[in-house]
Parts: sequence; C-alpha cells; structure tokens
Amino acid sequence: MKSFQAAFVATFVFMAATAGQAIAAPVVLDFEELPDPPVLGGVHSYGPEIIENGFKLITGTAFGGFASWPTNSVSYTGSKAIFSNSFGATTTLIQENGGAFSIASMDMTFTSGIINPLAEFNITFNGTTASSALVQQTFTIGPGFMPSMQTLNFSAAFGNIVSLSWTHVDQTYQFDNVNLDNAPALPVPAGLPLLGFGLSCMWLRRRIRP
Repeated sequence: MKSFQAAFVATFVFMAATAGQAIAAPVVLDFEELPDPPVLGGVHSYGPEIIENGFKLITGTAFGGFASWPTNSVSYTGSKAIFSNSFGATTTLIQENGGAFSIASMDMTFTSGIINPLAEFNITFNGTTASSALVQQTFTIGPGFMPSMQTLNFSAAFGNIVSLSWTHVDQTYQFDNVNLDNAPALPVPAGLPLLGFGLSCMWLRRRIRP
C-alpha cells in the first residue's frame, strides 16, 4: 500500500513540475543556408529582413537592407557573415513568435577593415527583457587591417530577452555564428495524464474497499 501511495505521489509531483516547464533549445544563426542573390554593387543583397531558425533580423532602414560579401571579396571572413548595408542603421533581433530568448555570443568584425586598419570602435548592444527592463553591454571591435572575427560573449543579463538591437554609429559591422537559446514550452508526455488518472482511480478504489 505504501509503495502504491509513493508511486501516486511521485506521478503527481512530476505532472505538476512539468506542466509549464520550459527547456533551452540551442540555435545557431550562421546564415549558410541563406540563398545568395546575384552580386549587385559588390555584395549579395537580402532586403530589410532575414528569417532563420525561428528568428528574425530587421534593419532600421529599408535602404540598403542586409548584405554579405561574396567569397572573392577581400572583406570575406571565411564564412558567410551578414551586415546592414547602410551606415547608421539599427539591427534588431527577435523571435518570430515574439517569445523570450537568450544570447550567449556572436562573432563580429568591421564590414571592411581596410577603411580604418588601425582603429578600434565601441559597439553597444541593447536588450529588452521579458519584464520590459533594459539591459546593455558594450564591446570593442578592432583593430585589424583585414576583417578578423572577434567572439563577443554576452553577460547573464541577456538570458531572458525579447529583443536585441545594435546601431552602426562609428563604423559598420558584419556578424556571424549568433549563439542563442529559445525556450519553448515543454509539452507533458502524451500518456502521462492517462497514467495519473488511472493511478487516481486505483487509489480511490483501494480507499473505499471494505
């Protein structure tokens, strides 16, 4: 009897614990699956929005939109990196469904290091949390004559955000390998409610048995 009661309690606790639980689902935006339109003006142009793996990137201006360097460009970093092809534009990252997410890191460098080969520039990232609080972190990019990716590691403050944005103030930047976690609801296993119901009925039957 005691073992049955223990099984019943354990099942109930598990159901309660998993009912609204969320799990982290790692996502990497590397843009390798993004089709390359014909080169125009020396770059591949993608327009003002890019959607990949459930995330959406938006530029702050329709002029220029997002772009990437072709593989024969001196500014190509060795893998496909994206940049907003408009000086002073703001880039915003959100989930397509509007849900919260976290960012661990991304790789970033100048769009073209040849412009300022010895310069260093600060770029500030602004996040809006699920509770509408604002978080901020600043990184230094450079120096470097040719584009060389730097990995930017974000603080734990960016662990529950609904949007992330950055603005090209002093320089333009290309980015790649954006490491994210989304947090979809963890569904209750299909058979668990039936198991709980069955155990409940058996427990009640034992209680009323003479």
